Amino acid sequence: MKNFKKSLLATALSLMAISSANAVVTTSNMQATANVVGACTIEATAMAFGAFTPTATADTLAATSTLSSVCSNGVQYTLSLDKGTGTSIADRSMPGAIAENLDRLQYNIYQEVAHTTLFGEGVGETIVNVGTGVAQSTTLYGKILTNQFITPDAYAEQLTVTLTY
Repeated sequence: MKNFKKSLLATALSLMAISSANAVVTTSNMQATANVVGACTIEATAMAFGAFTPTATADTLAATSTLSSVCSNGVQYTLSLDKGTGTSIADRSMPGAIAENLDRLQYNIYQEVAHTTLFGEGVGETIVNVGTGVAQSTTLYGKILTNQFITPDAYAEQLTVTLTY
């Protein structure tokens, strides 16, 4: 009986070897693809000038704001800023909170600390950069000129920063 089991096992193994020797194997290639698209985000901090005293001896009141932009590596983008409620980029002005107050506080926003290049939407007023995949900071510089004898009030306006890519 022991020999019979060994003989049966040997026969089964032989049949398996014969059937795998006769097996047909085919292959195919599979391609994996993905399209990477550029993407960007932007955030801006408030530009808070603080208390403004029109009769102060200093010639300006300054403040800064930081833009934090993140764009995919290699994506060129442009930062711009609207004129707010003023009549133009060169004439930005904030309205007061009191409804009867028709005064406007004149100020502007610049690309550098020297306050020479306006930050806006036109030619030469925008900032162009290339994304690195990590946050990139851009500092904006604001200035209020003194000798604006206007009604005491809380002056503010909402500006729109645009990132185009």
